[in-house]
Amino acid sequence: MRRPVRFEPSSEATGMPVTKLGGQPVWLQTPQWPVSRSLGEPMTFIGQFRLDGDGGGRLAYLFMTDGEEYVDATWEPEGGENAVVIQPDGSVPAFIAVRDLGEGPSWPMKDHLPVHQQVHGDEEAWEFLGGEPLWLQGEETPGPGWQLIGQLTDRLGHNFGDAGIGYIFVSPDGAEGRFLWQCG
Repeated sequence: MRRPVRFEPSSEATGMPVTKLGGQPVWLQTPQWPVSRSLGEPMTFIGQFRLDGDGGGRLAYLFMTDGEEYVDATWEPEGGENAVVIQPDGSVPAFIAVRDLGEGPSWPMKDHLPVHQQVHGDEEAWEFLGGEPLWLQGEETPGPGWQLIGQLTDRLGHNFGDAGIGYIFVSPDGAEGRFLWQCG
């Protein structure tokens, strides 16, 4: 089921393992900060998402290479310019290198926490957690059984192309994640 949300700035940083955008990750195990394939530098932390359905307090951390010149490379789920790290007990995909960094680049600098949003009439929510994706260009689920964690717009300044939407997925076994975006 889709849970429509919007993200609003928090008055203070949270050190709790909650769904949020920005700030710094709240690591549940040893930090695994992904490194951009093209730059060899840490990717930008976008946010963390609770995987509530597992009953065990797990998080999916989303990262993406920052910079206008890399936008075209960040849409691809296995291109090495974005990453989803699952903790605890997730596995880092072979196409991603990580560093043991507790903190690194982040956008926006302040934590943004989700606020559930009402959808009225036949209005469609484009930012939500869970449910089925609303594809802009056509279905691109990473594989059979992959579940949508969340769908984000570029409203907060993340560059997902022109009026783009980002899609965060977790594998059927819950061990890996993938991210991709489409634009209009």
